Amino acid sequence: GAPASRPARVCIVSYEFVGPTRTGGIGTAYASLAEALVDAGHEVTVLFTGWAPGEEDTFERWVRHYRARGIRLERIEGWSEGIETGQINAARAYEAYRWLRERDGERPFDVVHFPETLGHGYYAILAKRQGLTLGATTIAVGTHSSTTWVLETNGIVCQGVNDYADDFIERRCVELADAVISPSAYLLDWMRSRGWELAE
Repeated sequence: GAPASRPARVCIVSYEFVGPTRTGGIGTAYASLAEALVDAGHEVTVLFTGWAPGEEDTFERWVRHYRARGIRLERIEGWSEGIETGQINAARAYEAYRWLRERDGERPFDVVHFPETLGHGYYAILAKRQGLTLGATTIAVGTHSSTTWVLETNGIVCQGVNDYADDFIERRCVELADAVISPSAYLLDWMRSRGWELAE
């Protein structure tokens, strides 16, 4: 958290967010969190790591929509050079890390929120643990719907290497986070029963 003398600077990093995506629970949860934090007087930036459908002006319309509500909406632009992986979510996680590292050098966030789903927080959380960046930032990971949980719930086995890779980075996000936030004890119990290590 921020010192009591000023509002917190909060970043929410998510591949779903109401507006840029035709969203489900994760996008709704983080849009609601952003609005509640702004209503409480905090400074909120959302980094969208998903894939916005439609034309460029559609995303810009949502940027304006959220700006009018006091929320800064940004996104990862395209794919950077130098990321050598066939695993799309590892690449997105690295892009999110680069974006956060740059902002940390300019003006650090007090808190950064990620969903565990797809593991887009992996490299940022790992870099913090290694002492490379985000040293003054609290990283919170919300449990929503991990890859394995979705597959198991739908009676489907892992479909290939990407599912296994997603499972790995999702587990590590939960394990290495400063705080884990779950909407229910059920999800935490489900994770523990399948060998996930939860931050104390």
